[in-house]
Amino acid sequence: MKFDSITIKSLDHIFHAIDEVVFLIDQQGTFKHVVRTSQDFLLLPPSEFIGKHHREVLPEPISDQIEESFKRLSASETLVSFEYSLNVGNGTDWFIARIGKIIDDNGSLVGYVAMIRKITHKKSMESGLVRKEKMLEAIAFANKELLENTNLTESISNGIRELGIATGADRCYLFENGFDDEMGEETTSQKYEWNSGSAAPQINNPDLQNLPFSAVSDFVEPMTKRVPLNAIVRELPDGGLKEALAAQDIVSVLLMPIYVQDYFWGFVGFDDCYAERVWSESEINLLKSYAVSISSAISRKSMEDDLKRSKEIAESANNAKSAFLANISHEIRTPLNGVVGFTSLLSDTELSEEQRLFVNNLKASSAVLHSLIADILDFSKIDAGIIEIIRSQTELRTFVSEIENILRYQFSKDGNQLILNIDPSIPEYILVDSIKLKQVLVNLLSNGSKFTSKGVVTLSIVPQNEVLRFEVKDTGIGIKPEDLKTIFNPFVQGDLSRTKKYQGSGLGLSISKKILEAMNSEIHVESEPGKGSTFYFDLRDYEVVEQEKVQAENLSGDRTYSDLKKFKLKILIVDDNEMNILLASMVTRKNYPESEIFLAANGFEALEKVRQSDFSIIFLDLHMPGIDGFQTYQKMKALRPDLCPVVALTADASETAKQKCLDTGMHGILIKPFSPKELNDMVVKCTG
Repeated sequence: MKFDSITIKSLDHIFHAIDEVVFLIDQQGTFKHVVRTSQDFLLLPPSEFIGKHHREVLPEPISDQIEESFKRLSASETLVSFEYSLNVGNGTDWFIARIGKIIDDNGSLVGYVAMIRKITHKKSMESGLVRKEKMLEAIAFANKELLENTNLTESISNGIRELGIATGADRCYLFENGFDDEMGEETTSQKYEWNSGSAAPQINNPDLQNLPFSAVSDFVEPMTKRVPLNAIVRELPDGGLKEALAAQDIVSVLLMPIYVQDYFWGFVGFDDCYAERVWSESEINLLKSYAVSISSAISRKSMEDDLKRSKEIAESANNAKSAFLANISHEIRTPLNGVVGFTSLLSDTELSEEQRLFVNNLKASSAVLHSLIADILDFSKIDAGIIEIIRSQTELRTFVSEIENILRYQFSKDGNQLILNIDPSIPEYILVDSIKLKQVLVNLLSNGSKFTSKGVVTLSIVPQNEVLRFEVKDTGIGIKPEDLKTIFNPFVQGDLSRTKKYQGSGLGLSISKKILEAMNSEIHVESEPGKGSTFYFDLRDYEVVEQEKVQAENLSGDRTYSDLKKFKLKILIVDDNEMNILLASMVTRKNYPESEIFLAANGFEALEKVRQSDFSIIFLDLHMPGIDGFQTYQKMKALRPDLCPVVALTADASETAKQKCLDTGMHGILIKPFSPKELNDMVVKCTG
């Protein structure tokens, strides 16, 4: 078979029916005929092909693929296809070539038929889909970074890098807007940049820092209206924008504005430096979504920073408040310690009836003052969130007796009777914060007596299921129904006209309510004007202590105060306040006449005395100039590892201060003002 005119004419009729260009090629690779179709895309006229070898008219890469196809067809394959591209004008066209064998009647190879189809549109669609998929993956990554990475700078940098790679841009960057006070106008500055390596980096370009809006109004103006700038540089009108972009070798650009709420915060940009990119609408929308994500991240970071600043301010204020409370507590309780202590000492001396009356009144006044100051300081600490519950082993009946002793004088003065209604089935020992529970009950009973005249106040403790019901009932003036809603508010005493008649801070019930809430309890009140009031709560935050454990704990330390009076103790008192040191020395000399009392006005004197002598017990003030009590104690321990028991003296009544003393290794703590009995009890505890 040969390519004669009859054969070619027949083939023309056949191939004109298909949408492809067809070449007939002989065994040597020479073009014998070209069939042109309605979709003609030949770059050369047919005459340029006929009679010429394919290497004479085709680029080398395409000719190489044709030769490879001939080899495969000669071997065993019947049809071979491959894709190739050609630069056409300002763009690139893609084609697919399918080559088959031409066999004669004898089965001999006489040539090849090559069918060429243009697939630029298909390739463009495929390329767009791939790029869109890459963009989606990049935006998903960038959004995840913005959500999970707490470092905003790092998350934006990582996101821009991934988007730059996915979009095939030569540069990807972010500008942040600001206001220049000197220029008196808004500016924009480049903050981040990713570079593919094919274009010159601009991140260190000083011309891109503090750019006034007036100098770049051409590309800023559209974005101030929330419109992206999507431009091919050569199509821009002559002027500043075109010149500025061309100076950075930018051929096409896409700028996406970033708005934080209604503020034009900045923009993210994509540069192409070699091709005129036409961004599709879907691509622009994807990048818009990323700009919105950056906006959300900036807003979130701003809120987090505001919250952090607010927290820091609150913590600073709280620390200042705590420091103030500790200081004012020390300043108030220290002189009060002298008033209470010396009044107690004075009451034990020989007095005339008139003097005894004066001392009793002084005792009563100092007790009221102590109560008021304690309420104010306690409320301030509780209001600042400084409330700690520390449970310890408590014998309930002894606990109630202590409360009775505390209130005996007030009830006698008010002419009231205190009745104790303690159910015999209550546990003997429980684990509870006895200090705070005592504070609540003393407040309630004191109030009951204060608002009752020549009547009865009853304290009842009754087990109910798994709780202990505490109830304080009085026969006093009662509370008006409208006042019941505010009775637990701070500084409230029901009828304001009572303030002068009934002394008090108006904080007792508020403090009691807060303490009970911290102990997982709730206080309730029932009252009727003229018939008295009943306050009650159910104690849940306690544990019953088994008798065996109680006995084991009570085996140690059975020496009493009377036993110690005849022993010769060596007691060191360290305090920088002359009144306090005088009071402590007088109490100890009076109660331990056989003992030696040593005094030190500061930590340095105390260290010198510890260096020279052993002691039975040391009372150490915590607030001293030079070196404080904690530092003094540590230095004492360094001097004498077998140091005697050390008891802290402080006006700081916080649980934190108490715990710090115990954690440091001190044996106990006395809170100013303390009574002679409390001091003696501590001596028994530490030296018995």
